[in-house]
Parts: sequence; structure tokens; C-alpha cells
Amino acid sequence: MSSARLIPIAAQEFHDRLKSDAWRVSKLGEKPKHTWDEAALKWLAEFQHTATHEEAKGKIRWLQQYLRGRSLADVDRDLIAGIGEAKAQQTSPATANRTLGLIRAILRKAAIEWEWIDKAPRVKLYREA
Repeated sequence: MSSARLIPIAAQEFHDRLKSDAWRVSKLGEKPKHTWDEAALKWLAEFQHTATHEEAKGKIRWLQQYLRGRSLADVDRDLIAGIGEAKAQQTSPATANRTLGLIRAILRKAAIEWEWIDKAPRVKLYREA
């Protein structure tokens, strides 16, 4: 099966799961569990019009090695600090801060606007020159 055919299938599966989750929330009062992948995809979709969209896609691609498949509830301060350390070893503190800022922005959206998590963890940034 070609990758072009897989995208619509994945989109349909994602849509069906969201619909099912919405039903469980409204009928059973359950709060669905969301993953980093869902949050990153939704964030990219909402901010596709921005000038930094392509840059954000690159950062999210890099972050996938640490966050792929993780529940948003499992993304905590310690995990984020470890990701920041890994990025700071490869790049400057300023570049590491841009990546940490993206994590913070996505988690804040997930908590405040989308109400997917109760609270976004605090993201500590590096001191820049």
C-alpha cells in the first residue's frame, strides 16, 4: 500500500477515535487520554499559517524520538528537563530554549484551550548570553 493511501486511512482512524472519545466524554463523563502525537498534530494544524510553521515541524520531528506515543499525562517536568539537556548538548542554549518553548506552547494549549490535561508542567529554560 502506498504512503499516499496510508495518510487518509490514518486520518480516518484519528477522526473515528476522536468521535468515540467525544461520545464517552458526553455520555459517560470520561476524560479521554491524549498522546503527544495528537497534541503536536493538532498544534501544527492550528498554526499552519504562521511564518515559523516549517521550523516547528522540524523541532517536532526531533522531539518525536523522546515523546512519540507518550500520553500527555506522562510528559512531566523531569522528562522535559532531560529533553532540554539533550538538545543543549547538541546546540546552543538559545536553540534548546526554542525547542523547550515549543513543548511548553503545545502543553499549555493542551491544558488551557483543548482541556486534554489538567495542568501543563513547568518548563525551565536555559540562561542565554
